[in-house]
Amino acid sequence: MILHIIFQVKPGHGGPKYSLIKHLNAIIGAGQYRGHTVASTQVPHFNKCEITEEEKKMKKSVLRNEEGFTLIEIIAVLVILGILAAVAVPKYVDMMGQAKTSATLGEVAEIKGTLNAGWGKALLANGGNAVTPAQALGNAGLAASGTLGTSPDNWAYTATANATGVSISVLSRGGDTGYNGTGAWNMPQ
Repeated sequence: MILHIIFQVKPGHGGPKYSLIKHLNAIIGAGQYRGHTVASTQVPHFNKCEITEEEKKMKKSVLRNEEGFTLIEIIAVLVILGILAAVAVPKYVDMMGQAKTSATLGEVAEIKGTLNAGWGKALLANGGNAVTPAQALGNAGLAASGTLGTSPDNWAYTATANATGVSISVLSRGGDTGYNGTGAWNMPQ
């Protein structure tokens, strides 16, 4: 029995095909393969360095079609991001300041409401007689200085009684000193 191996090779391709051709030529030279007689036709000589014009054109076309960004495009994107950051960061800082001011004013209003409730309790306790700002402050459960709320939403404040009411200062929120605000509670008439 004669085993005929037909193997067609396109010139210019290297790698595993080149090794296979060398192996086939060695088998053919021996005339035997696993006990079978092999025809003595040689596989054409193979030069792995040979590249056809068609392959050169194909390689150039593949290189031209590679997708990616050019340096100019990357620089343009970075410039745009820089401009956006230059506009957005100051706006963000302003918004943070406005939010802190609004939160502080809300806390001042809460303290005023607590003082109103304290004044009502003191008025009832005195049997309808006049109430001093210090009594309203004490009945509201507020000290001259302290904290309101629970962590992390605890507010440091001072409350100073005077002849007509109480001066209120909010100093910080949860240790953040960016919260500053003042207000005044005047005793109801």
